[in-house]
Amino acid sequence: MAFKKGEENSMNDIFFYLAMIFITLISFLISRYLYKWYPIFIFNPVIFGSFCVIVILLSLHLTYESYMSGAKAIHQLLGPAVVALAFPLYKQRQILAKYFLPIISGMLGGIFVSVYSGLLVINLISASEEIIPSFVTKNITTAIAIQVTEHLNGVSSLSAVFVLIAGCTGVIVGPMLIKWFGLKTPLGRGMAFGSASHAIGTTKAFEYDENTGSISSAAMILTAIFASFIIPLIM
Repeated sequence: MAFKKGEENSMNDIFFYLAMIFITLISFLISRYLYKWYPIFIFNPVIFGSFCVIVILLSLHLTYESYMSGAKAIHQLLGPAVVALAFPLYKQRQILAKYFLPIISGMLGGIFVSVYSGLLVINLISASEEIIPSFVTKNITTAIAIQVTEHLNGVSSLSAVFVLIAGCTGVIVGPMLIKWFGLKTPLGRGMAFGSASHAIGTTKAFEYDENTGSISSAAMILTAIFASFIIPLIM
């Protein structure tokens, strides 16, 4: 069966989109399988999955823009993901009510420490102004961080990178800091992971116990909500 030139281009575009989605999904599934059997930070699905995608793109000589043009269907799921965050927050309403003041104070403290430490680093390295909004949103979950960064005229792709780095750093360094500071309660550990390392840290929090993961989920969501108002005011 012969295709016209326009139809052939359309088919090529479809195959390219499917290939980019396949690369993303297969990298995630392989990483998750490895992390299940070898639960070390290097095999964390976000860290190792991202590494796999980068290696594949480099080997195929594909640019980030080309990859995103094909994987945009996955990227567009970030919008519904933001709305879906309301569900785990609703599920943790009893924990929120019981530990309202510690959670709110810890979350607000985490936001201010994150923003002002970010501004300090930016000033020390004398980075350009467009980097600032991309960097100070590093402790918000990706979906909301990108929206806040774009609102502040930052670079959304850079914001996503900084969010990834913050999350991975929390997974790697977080357990050591929790041990050093003697955080033995689900509230303390959950607030640490959720307010500093968002979704990536929350997956690590669930490895401790369900209560730690639940509090981390609540902290992550509340941090994203409050930070989306606080950061533009500070900036």
